[in-house]
Amino acid sequence: MVVHRRCRSKAGDYCGCKEKSIEAYEQWKTDHKSDGEYNYQYNGDLCEIYSKLTKLNQPHEAQEAIQRVAKVYSPNITAGFDLNQIQLLQMLGRGMTGSVYLVKHNESFYAMKTLRKNLVLEGQNLNYIRSERDILIRCQSNPFIVQLFYTFQNVERLFFLMEVARAGSLFNLLEYQAPKPFRHERIVFFTGEVACALMFLHSKRIVYRDLKPENIFLFHDGHVKLGDFGLAKKGVDENHKTKTLCGTAEYIAYEIYNKDSYDENVDWWSLGILIFELTTFRTPFYANNSTDITKNVLSNQVIYPETMREEFQQIISGLLERDPKKRLGNPNSPHGLLKDQPFFQEPYSLDAIKTRRVTPPWTPISLVPLKATNKAPKLSELDPKDAVLLLSSPPDAFRYFSYVSPNATKLF
Repeated sequence: MVVHRRCRSKAGDYCGCKEKSIEAYEQWKTDHKSDGEYNYQYNGDLCEIYSKLTKLNQPHEAQEAIQRVAKVYSPNITAGFDLNQIQLLQMLGRGMTGSVYLVKHNESFYAMKTLRKNLVLEGQNLNYIRSERDILIRCQSNPFIVQLFYTFQNVERLFFLMEVARAGSLFNLLEYQAPKPFRHERIVFFTGEVACALMFLHSKRIVYRDLKPENIFLFHDGHVKLGDFGLAKKGVDENHKTKTLCGTAEYIAYEIYNKDSYDENVDWWSLGILIFELTTFRTPFYANNSTDITKNVLSNQVIYPETMREEFQQIISGLLERDPKKRLGNPNSPHGLLKDQPFFQEPYSLDAIKTRRVTPPWTPISLVPLKATNKAPKLSELDPKDAVLLLSSPPDAFRYFSYVSPNATKLF
């Protein structure tokens, strides 16, 4: 008998009766006929619903069964939340488990990240989502990290309401700019603000693990902020390391590919990759597949263009030091401190960038319009089988997800 992985603890034990598993299941249903009409039994109701959903002539019966089971399902929802109060204006991006929309409530605009609960459960991503929420809360009021105002949920989805980066991501800017090189002060400024975000995270024992242009967001005033904390991990430092292989192939640090335990120094490696890409519009270990990228990171030396400035080569080589104890960014690095590198020249010293004493050298011209597109987006309907998965999830799976920032105005 095939049982959904989240229902195994609820299913009957049919081991040893391989040939008679169907008969055993039918006998189980007979034995439970006297159960109350709304008594929710995982091995009975869910298996029956899934079976009927696969037969084209029984969708109506399956829907009735879903409605019956739903009467005893107690999902976590945010009290007072009504999605109809929020106007979806346009889609800003799409991911594996959800999408990001530009939305309006009263006179305020937000970036709303939506995650379908069934996909979060199927991908076993719930711990990552909880961690992302918790990290964003801990980063309240930091000027180099995208700010979270609310998290809430309804029966089908989780929602993050955040500030809007109207100029898009650094990845969008790279695509637009190439092959015309950035002015040097823009690269230094972008790098400095990202470095400030990383230093703050590391001070909280958080390793980011997914630094790349797609996760660096541009704002209307020319500042950049770090966003998307889905792969970030709490409680990591030189005495408490981790070993998970994760990140974007071209940005993953040497020690991760080498299958070593690692700490926050992996983020400084990724910063070196970022500076190289901002300067050359390519990454230093690029290849057509992840296997070759791994080989390049583990064995190849970085080849710098002859036109690259010396102070740029110096900071990149320090950040791409294969020994994390010697890597630039580590306080004990023989390369010195990050803030003392010639790369950060006045007026764009790291201290000036950190304290916001310096004006951004560039402000974006093209901004996302704060209005609806010709055809306003709509959230997709939940597939019946996905509804069954939600009905089979533990009632407290998403408990305590809702949050209101002290910096937010009252929304509901």
